[in-house]
Amino acid sequence: MNKKGFTLIELLAVIVILAIISVIAIPRILNVVDESKKGAAESSALGYIDAVEKQNMINSVKETATIPDGTYDDIDEFNQTYNIQVKGSLPTAGSITITNGKVAEAAICISGYTVAYNGTKATVGAKCSDSTVTCYQPNEVIFSDGTPGPTSITPTCTGRYKLEVWGASGGDANSTYKGGYGGYSVGEIVLQKGVTVYINIGGAGSTNNTSTATGGANGGGSTYETRSETFEGSGGGATHIAYEPGDLSALGQFKGTLVNNEYYSSERIIIVAGGGGGGSYYTGGNYSGVGGQGGGKKGTQGTVLSGSYGGTGGTQTAGGTISHSGTTEGTGAFGLGGSNTGKDSTLWGQSGGGGGFYGGAISHHGGAGGGSGYIANPNLTNKKMVMFTTDDNYVSNDVQTKTEKTDQVSANAESNKAKSGNGYAKITYLGN
Repeated sequence: MNKKGFTLIELLAVIVILAIISVIAIPRILNVVDESKKGAAESSALGYIDAVEKQNMINSVKETATIPDGTYDDIDEFNQTYNIQVKGSLPTAGSITITNGKVAEAAICISGYTVAYNGTKATVGAKCSDSTVTCYQPNEVIFSDGTPGPTSITPTCTGRYKLEVWGASGGDANSTYKGGYGGYSVGEIVLQKGVTVYINIGGAGSTNNTSTATGGANGGGSTYETRSETFEGSGGGATHIAYEPGDLSALGQFKGTLVNNEYYSSERIIIVAGGGGGGSYYTGGNYSGVGGQGGGKKGTQGTVLSGSYGGTGGTQTAGGTISHSGTTEGTGAFGLGGSNTGKDSTLWGQSGGGGGFYGGAISHHGGAGGGSGYIANPNLTNKKMVMFTTDDNYVSNDVQTKTEKTDQVSANAESNKAKSGNGYAKITYLGN
């Protein structure tokens, strides 16, 4: 049988035909793929905009804000940040304008395309570059500082982070009648890329003799003294991390809802470590005491000698009180240790209360109360508080106020130890 193959001319003809088909078909196929991607971008954008509106984040406010990687940071009077859950891709850049709770216009980069929205219709434009940021390494410490006062950090990637805070110690009256130590609080939470968290580190209390001693930064109670025979320590400040800027005392509107008359549950205030109360010493012999310890579900009461009135510690729902007849000055408050301003002449010989979720009270010839810690935020996991005490009455196994005791103290920021000196804060990236 005579078998014939394709001639060279026939092969060339087939190749030419296939080339013509490719020239015609491939652009159309690529166009279909591109249109499909644009459709996905439009769908994701509309889904995101719908989620924003359903959240009712802005009421009667018109603002423009940057959208960092799928989160929307509004700029109302509380400067709150909300995370939006939406099917599909999330924006990586752009801006969005809200009017009376509705998206009036937007220009965002999503799914690799720019999408413009005029309030009713989304229009997909040119391709845009999704910016990528190298994330931290697992167990990398991204923040670590012991400088009293406010600061902030904006994570460059979304993931789980370990938050650790130490409150500051109260001021010493002398080497025997010392201020109470700051507590330790720890927990893990998912932080979003581009969403700023605000850190406020407590300052240690100082010693007062015939003058005024200002309390430590972030809520430590001050002292006022005119008698040379008495030495008083001011209160140590709390250390906290929150989604809101400012001293802890300024965040009262975010303290949450009272639950079981025991603690508050807040999402804006993330974690708090209470500060220690100031110590007190009277050269006449009596009227002296050690400051109460900060941290835990409640700060401890300051110790007292004969004839003294020690201040009690702050709790999850109220500031510490002073049992001195006829006065209410010097009680603790949310974020503030009790202070003496000199208005009450009967309160000579008093130390300042420690700052905390709620602060401790001043003393009258004794140690002031310590401030409480806070870990009730429902988004925290693996959370606990640690405070310097041997008293089991300050221990709690409740998941919202879990408190352990320690007999260990360090001037350095060490896990599971109370803190002397200024407070401290540490944030560690754990991974996605």
